Amino acid sequence: GDLDGEGGKKELELYLERVFVPMRERVKELAFSSLCVYSSFLRGLERCALFTAKIVKKRVKMIDEVIHPLNSLLSTFSSCQEMRERVKMVRRGYGETKQRFQFLKKFMESTHDELISLSLAVKIKNEERQKESKERGGEKEESTREKWTERIGGSDDEVMLGLLGLSA
Repeated sequence: GDLDGEGGKKELELYLERVFVPMRERVKELAFSSLCVYSSFLRGLERCALFTAKIVKKRVKMIDEVIHPLNSLLSTFSSCQEMRERVKMVRRGYGETKQRFQFLKKFMESTHDELISLSLAVKIKNEERQKESKERGGEKEESTREKWTERIGGSDDEVMLGLLGLSA
């Protein structure tokens, strides 16, 4: 029970003075030297954090700018049939746009496939023609483009459009 009395208090003060205070000073010194080493690193981190915070704040603000009117609109819709219909129309519009994009995607994919088979067919044709021309004794064959120009008549662009089945 000595610690509870005056003697205990004195002992604690001595301990604090002799051990704790110097220890605390040493810790302060260490912390300070460490901070000097890392201060530029920390400043960099701070700047980075500040920058990130600013960006996040902007994003949150943008999201809020969308959410707030939506919330107020939703409460309006419960009593307003006309607005409900408008929202349905907007939604339908988005749905149709999505369908168009899907159609376009399919169209592009099939066009891609057609172009692949077309280029394959052209390659095969060219190989056949080269074989024939060798068999005939190297007689110079006029190019496909020249043939098409002769048949259709017109510029390269028109020939190309003709090949694609389009008219200029």
